[in-house]
Formats: sequence, C-alpha cells, structure tokens
Amino acid sequence: MKEYLPFFAALVGVGLCFAQEEQVGEGVPQSGSRTAPVHAVAVSSEATSGSELSASEQPAPAEKPATASEPRASVAAPKSFIESDVVSGKDEVITDEPNIPSEEEVEQAEPIDSSNLKLREAAEQGDVEAQWIMGGNYNMGLGVEHSSSKATQWYRRSAEQGNTKAQYDLGASYEEGKGVFQSPEEAAKWYTIAAEKGNADAQAALGKLYNEGRGVEPSSEKAVAWYRKAAEQGNAEAQYQLGRCYEQGVGVPQSSQEALSWYSHAADQGHADAQFCLGVCYESGIGTEISEAKAVEWYQKSAGQDCAEAQCRLALCYHEGRGVSQSFPEAFKWFGAAAEQGHVVAMCMLAEYYLQGKGGAEVSPEQARRWYRMAADKEYEPAKAALESLRKPADEDGSE
Repeated sequence: MKEYLPFFAALVGVGLCFAQEEQVGEGVPQSGSRTAPVHAVAVSSEATSGSELSASEQPAPAEKPATASEPRASVAAPKSFIESDVVSGKDEVITDEPNIPSEEEVEQAEPIDSSNLKLREAAEQGDVEAQWIMGGNYNMGLGVEHSSSKATQWYRRSAEQGNTKAQYDLGASYEEGKGVFQSPEEAAKWYTIAAEKGNADAQAALGKLYNEGRGVEPSSEKAVAWYRKAAEQGNAEAQYQLGRCYEQGVGVPQSSQEALSWYSHAADQGHADAQFCLGVCYESGIGTEISEAKAVEWYQKSAGQDCAEAQCRLALCYHEGRGVSQSFPEAFKWFGAAAEQGHVVAMCMLAEYYLQGKGGAEVSPEQARRWYRMAADKEYEPAKAALESLRKPADEDGSE
C-alpha cells in the first residue's frame, strides 16, 4: 500500500483553505464556529427575596445547558404558541397562557443562590444590566437551574429597554431556537437593532445572515459591510470572515494581501479557523512568501484547538518533514486526532500507518480496514479503492 501515501498526501496539498466548504447563496461559505453569545456571571451580594417574571413574557421549552461543541437544535412551529416552564420539574408544555409560578413554588422547585436573589430584585425593579445578567445566568445555569425560556424572558426585558448585549443574545436565541421558536427573521430584527447601535457581535452575526440569506435577502455586499464594521472593532469572527471574503473575492475585489491581513488579526486573537487559514497562506504563498516553518507554527496552534483540517495538515508536515523535523510518531498522533473527528484523508493515512506499523502503530490489517471502511462510508472514493485492494488477497485465502 506504499503507493497510496503520496496519493493521499497530495489530496490535501497546497490549496485554498476553504475549498472544502460549500458556498451558500451569494455569500462566503461558513465555518463551523459562530460568534458565541455573551454570557454573564452572577453578581455576588447579600440575600434578598425575588419574584418571578410577569405574565407578559414569553417562555419556551427547557433544554440542557449549551456547550461549545454541541449542535444547535431548531424547532419549526407557529410563532403564536406560547411556551412555559412547569415548575414542578415535569417536562415543559406549550399552552395558550404562560404558567407563572408563585414565589413559594419558585423557592421549592428552583434553588437560587443569594447573589441571584439580590440580582433578581434589581432586575425586577427595571435594572437593564441586571436583567441581562439574569438571562445569562439562566442560560448557563449559574446559581439557578438552567432554563432557556427564562433566559430569553430576561433578555427580552433588557433588550426592550435598549441593552445591545441583550438584543444580541435575544437575536441569537431566535436564530438557534433556544427558549423561543426559531425565527431567522426575528434574529435579523434584533441583530439589526443592536448592530446599528455598534454592537460588534451583532454586526458579525448580521453579516452571516446576509451572507447566507437567512431572515434577510442574501447580499454579499451587505455581509461584507457588517463584517467590516465588526472587524474594525476587533471582533475575531468578523475578521476571519472578512479575510475569507477577500480570499475569494466575494462582496469585495479579490486580494490575497487583505485576506492575509485579516486572517492574521483573527489568528492573533486565538481564532482556530483563522489560524488554520493563515497556515495555508504561509504554506502556499498566498499574500506572502512561502514559509513552511510559519505554516507549521499556525497549524500547531489551530490543531491544539481541535481544528481537524489543521490536525491533518500538521500530520502531513510531520510525515513529510516539511517545516519541521520528520516524525512518524507525531504524524501518527495528529492523523489519529483528525481521523477521530471524521477527516477522511486522515482516516486513510492512519490506515496506512496501521498497515505498515509506522510511527509506533502496531501492524494491524483489521485497524486499517476499519479506518478505510469509515472513510468509504463517507463516500470517499480513494478509501473505497484501498479497501477493495485489501479484500482481494483476503478473498483468495478464503477470508475477508
């Protein structure tokens, strides 16, 4: 199987870092990451009594706390429905009227620490910052039981008083369907309100909606305009997206130098996808002179944040000794990390390492077949061909 090594390596050789991503509408293809909602922590202070939300708020079904890697679930349903928490601890239900628990029921069913009691008192008295923080605490389950619907209620109270952070978080709730029925149109509405007041997170999020044509008419030019506003305020996600726009010439004239510049800004802030793309720029000479050593440096930073593309590129650098001393054990490690995330080229390279017992891997045709099968199941044709070549000798022996 040695003849497959240069073939697989060539498949992920020099090229644009986002060639594998599908472009949506007129805009630039999107990364797996999104601008994360701003979440607050509870403010410590003495205990005091608090009250629940008024009946005018709109709750929705509870769900487990969000994690950075967890996929966002969406629910399509008529917006006229009103959702509510069942304080007894049973599943939340959809009713015509919100179920607002009594203060006694809240104390029995919803443990809340002293800092949140004091915070809720301030929020009930109309403090917009306290309302936004209460929303964040319910969203993250900080000092209170997690409840996306209650988080959304508090975000709405604060947003309606003009708090741009709450307006952004409310928009994110509508975009993701957390605590409310999913509505890209409502998301665009609240993002726009906050973006026009200068909120960088909202500007970046609104740029994505224009790029994808969700909740608004698709417009690459408007996407770039909002990305730029956010990027100039230091928003790393917007800087990364703006770099991609310049790289592909979408919404702006193509400019490798501008792409490199914006990737660098985002990468310096720790943006994993930007770090990977910056590595590709240095490896391929996009907007700069080729420097395999710098490419490896940025691949390492991105790979350390679990970017599968960077992990595979880094493995290939170790495999071939480009920009770094050749090390089959390091290559085996990073091929394995990328393969575990479903990277098909890494799967095939890992299979080859098992066939040859390279990099510390024990010779194992079974493991090789396993990884080839997994890549073949993703309709990766080279994996199908490699798997077939392994079957032929086995068939002649009367085994697999």
